[in-house]
Amino acid sequence: MLLRTLLIAVTFLVALPPGARADRDDRFDRQRGDERDPGRDPGRDPERGPEKEKPRREMSLDQAVQMVQKRYKARVVSAETRRQNDRTVYRLKLLNKDGKVWTVTVDAATGTVR
Repeated sequence: MLLRTLLIAVTFLVALPPGARADRDDRFDRQRGDERDPGRDPGRDPERGPEKEKPRREMSLDQAVQMVQKRYKARVVSAETRRQNDRTVYRLKLLNKDGKVWTVTVDAATGTVR
């Protein structure tokens, strides 16, 4: 069984074109930041083009509620999710212990409270 597995692995290695093995090693070295390529731009892989910015995770409604309750020392009595200019925002109605009621809006992407 071990001999069969070894034979299959060697067959695949031999079947690869000679340049494919070297390209793979070079890609690995570039990803590690190998010293052989000191002028390499870490945000760009020449074979794939510029690296795209990773999308940010939006704040959940629960996270927004917890953040606002701590910040204003008040209780959220209603919450709704809305879309404004292609952004998710949370509209939260608060009630403090003095009975004051007001509304705040939280941007889900940035956490900005208005």
